[in-house]
Amino acid sequence: MMGIWILSFLMFIMVPAIISILIFIGEQVLGHILLKPTLLLAGQWAIL
Repeated sequence: MMGIWILSFLMFIMVPAIISILIFIGEQVLGHILLKPTLLLAGQWAIL
């Protein structure tokens, strides 16, 4: 019976932690992908 409580407790803590980590990594990756074109555009505008 204790095993079920421990499992549910772990799920309750681990799932939000994993989701927040994935969101953080996703934002980092998206940030890099979105920053590159804007930096390129900014560089082109500076040249013009």
